[in-house]
Amino acid sequence: ALALRDDMRDAREQLEEAEKQVEEFTMWIKRLAHSLRNAKPNSKLYGAAMDYLSRKGLISVEDVLR
Repeated sequence: ALALRDDMRDAREQLEEAEKQVEEFTMWIKRLAHSLRNAKPNSKLYGAAMDYLSRKGLISVEDVLR
């Protein structure tokens, strides 16, 4: 029972770390996309990146509209 509890704790810690990484990567993608939009307003990559993040549930619709 103790080994199972330890395994569950380890799995939970790994999941929390993975979620944190996804949040950090999402923030970096948003920052890079916004920089690209400012540097090259005609690029379609900004919209594609934000649409991808929105479809995957990583950002809200309000984030896309900013």
